[in-house]
Amino acid sequence: VLGALEHPDVPFDQLVKELKAHRDASRSPLVQAMFVLEKPHARTEASIAGFVLGDEGAEADLGGLHLSAFPVVTRTAPFELSLRMAEVGEGLSGALEYSTELYAGAKMEEMVRQLVGVLEQGVAQPGERVGKLALVTHEERQQLLKRGLGGPGKYPGEASIGQVFEQAVAWAPQAVAVTGGGKTLTYAELNRRAEQVARRLKAEGVGPEQVVGLLMERSVDLVEAMVGVVKAGCTYLALDPKLPAERLEYMLKDSGTRVVVTQAEWKGLAEGEGRDVVVLEEGAFAAEGGWAPVEVSAQAVAYVMYTSGSTGRPKGVAVTHQGVVRLVRESNYAAFSPDDVFLHWNTMMFDASTFEVWGALLNGARLVVSPPGLPSLADVARLIAEQGVNTVLATAALFQQLVDHQLEGLRPLKNLLAGGDAMPPVQAKRLLDTLPKTRLINAYGPTENAVITTCHTLQPGYDARTRVPLGVPLDGTDVYVLDEEMQPVPEGVVGELYTGGDGLARGYVGRPELTAEKFVPNPYGKQAGQRLYRTGDLARWRGDGSLEFVGRADTQVKVRGFRIEIGEVEGALESHPEVKAAAVVVQGEGAEGKRLVGFVVGGGRKVEVGEVRGYLEKRLPEYMVPSLLVEVEKLPLTGNGKVDRKALLAQVSEQGAGASSNYVAPRDETEQKLAKLWEELLGRGRVGIHDDFFEAGGHSLLATRLVARVQETFGVTLPIRTLFESRTVASLARAVSRPEQAASAPRSEIKRISRDSHRIKLSQLKPSSGSKTGGDSQS
Repeated sequence: VLGALEHPDVPFDQLVKELKAHRDASRSPLVQAMFVLEKPHARTEASIAGFVLGDEGAEADLGGLHLSAFPVVTRTAPFELSLRMAEVGEGLSGALEYSTELYAGAKMEEMVRQLVGVLEQGVAQPGERVGKLALVTHEERQQLLKRGLGGPGKYPGEASIGQVFEQAVAWAPQAVAVTGGGKTLTYAELNRRAEQVARRLKAEGVGPEQVVGLLMERSVDLVEAMVGVVKAGCTYLALDPKLPAERLEYMLKDSGTRVVVTQAEWKGLAEGEGRDVVVLEEGAFAAEGGWAPVEVSAQAVAYVMYTSGSTGRPKGVAVTHQGVVRLVRESNYAAFSPDDVFLHWNTMMFDASTFEVWGALLNGARLVVSPPGLPSLADVARLIAEQGVNTVLATAALFQQLVDHQLEGLRPLKNLLAGGDAMPPVQAKRLLDTLPKTRLINAYGPTENAVITTCHTLQPGYDARTRVPLGVPLDGTDVYVLDEEMQPVPEGVVGELYTGGDGLARGYVGRPELTAEKFVPNPYGKQAGQRLYRTGDLARWRGDGSLEFVGRADTQVKVRGFRIEIGEVEGALESHPEVKAAAVVVQGEGAEGKRLVGFVVGGGRKVEVGEVRGYLEKRLPEYMVPSLLVEVEKLPLTGNGKVDRKALLAQVSEQGAGASSNYVAPRDETEQKLAKLWEELLGRGRVGIHDDFFEAGGHSLLATRLVARVQETFGVTLPIRTLFESRTVASLARAVSRPEQAASAPRSEIKRISRDSHRIKLSQLKPSSGSKTGGDSQS
């Protein structure tokens, strides 16, 4: 009946067939839990109740007939959970029967105590709303609240980022602070250059907490600018030049950015009405005069980072200095020191970069900056080996790839953190078994709580059959698992995860209504005015005191570590003039296997999918553009009128992952092997030699996998940029046959310009030195 309501357009016989095929024979087909309330006749209720509930020793006298209960021991449970209750005098008596294969006796006893507690509260407060009745006792409630409180921490909680950085400069001014792109700076040199940036910003009239845009590729120059901005007391907004121009302009205007620091080649992209552009070049800033340190509060906003928004607009999260300092200094999840070497390889649009840059610079450690663009797995392993890197933070998907293809390259690491999605258990166990000296940390946290909220350090001997927990809160961080009434839920019960403490962001830039919705008063705070952020993540407390992630309470998804609001992608699709309606679903499982699939309904004529993809690429970052676009006549609906996303996913499975209509078979062994690799990675039935990797569903993460597989199959090491320039099987086969040309070829400026020609004037570009990597933005 339920199936018929949810799928009204499906033929009945087909529906029955589907239900039979998916039925689990080990479970009751209709219900899994049963509740029975017995109401015996008033004359005999006291005696009969014992028989109803199966109480051993119960007796009854029915008009001369004396009855004695005979204990019956059952070895099977007809339902997973059965609660039988009977009215006895003024009260209730009951018995709980459960399947021992699914539930532990201690957990069932706890459930009975909770039920009794709720009933007692109801009797004592008959006018109270049911949702307000607590499932836990006062003592249990206090234990749960205490469990979520992070330690006080030893970090300098009242210091700004600039103040802590200056401490690191004083420790060892001649120690190397940052290196990359052939450029190396000591702490003293970085501090001096940052002061020059700060002095220039002051001359531009930028005041405290005013937003300064940093439109730059990943580089030592970008690090200089970041330090300069925070020393000036301003707020930085890091922007990737490869983002669509429309999105960049929106973020600059929405944040109120008046000054943009950029590199010469991006000057035209940074310009705009009411904005000043400062080009950061060698020797561009005057070094005369001293620098008077600016007093900056720890509660001031250090940076703004934009994330996907459910309303169709990205939203800027305002993160404080205190949140960053609490993230990396004197932490309870890892001990960082000046001997450490951090790798900065994540895009500045991803908050993992906050950990990388400030984790190094606020601890007197060394920061190694990966060249611009997306590094291959081999590039990462090479940087670790050549630069002595010992601390890396990767998305869960990239962690999986590194373990699968470059495990030995990770051997020098002391700290390996993975986050952004659920850590894959199989790869976690494999790394621990092979590299037991590497500290493997599962890091969880939203941007609204300064990158990391909880951590769990995995130990050798980890059982890969169990889900990797989120762990416990960082020092200075509070977490709560609450129900809809913001009451603590018992251990093992799913609730929404709330977080607060020193890492909490101030809110969303220019969005007071959204800030009020997501940042709510903390009913358990010790000080007035404390707030909690509603993460939207569903979690539960485990018996060992750690948190476990369960899912989402809304349509937000994580793909390749990036947070994506489905509503924003659907809104972009529906803004296309030829699209009448659109829906987006996530296909695949695991950190590495998930991808976005978009469905569009035309407004009259046939929708040109390639045109729609180009339209999206001008408005959304690469990771938000669906890997596959499918035109459908109409969007299937459930019985309550909502889009049936399961039915849409079924259509993808039936149609295959975008088979090409202009199929041309491989002509030689190299093309055959490459086509086979594409089919495996893209999940397609067949790949022709002229199919475009990215139009067929490929993305930057799959590109790194393909390059790794090419190396394994052909023994050829290709730069990632080769795949962005040789996007078909035929062209990639030529690159494989001539790897020395692909490796030495200069960056293709023409390819990149043609892709983004709507936003850059040719006269504003300088000839490339060949040291930068073109192509897709990093995931």
